[in-house]
Amino acid sequence: MELYPPSNKYKDSYISGLKEMLLESPNPKFLKTEIDNFDIYLSQFTTSNNEPVAKGIVPFSEYWLINEEKYVGTVQIRHEASGRFDNIKSHIYFHIIPSRRRQGYGNKILSLGLKKSRILGLNKVMITCDKKNVASRKIIENNNGILINEIMTGVGSETILKYLIKIK
Repeated sequence: MELYPPSNKYKDSYISGLKEMLLESPNPKFLKTEIDNFDIYLSQFTTSNNEPVAKGIVPFSEYWLINEEKYVGTVQIRHEASGRFDNIKSHIYFHIIPSRRRQGYGNKILSLGLKKSRILGLNKVMITCDKKNVASRKIIENNNGILINEIMTGVGSETILKYLIKIK
């Protein structure tokens, strides 16, 4: 089980995983866009020092967790912390497809993502999750995440937990 840059090699498995996520997503637009426009999605990545880099609001690297030639999840590493709110910025985003959850893949993808972060020159990262997302909280804490702030977003009753992870 390893992280790989996005590629056509795992396209069918990736799209199948996104379709699983589409069934439960509160924001299906971005998933549908990647499914319908895979080649455009893939073309955003260039290679810098053998690392896949895309230019979004800030440059980021994206990797897919692949197990037995099947897509399991994605980790994105922003080269600078960013986010939808100024006070809730993070470096890392990850997800595991529904059929692979509760099998240890969340811990694995974050652990491998932290190693990639170190290669990218980060010695500490900020990572956030919704307070209600107990699984993500446990994964972050299992990877040495230290809770530094609990932030009300002002969007309904949404509370975001902000963690710091020092990379060894």
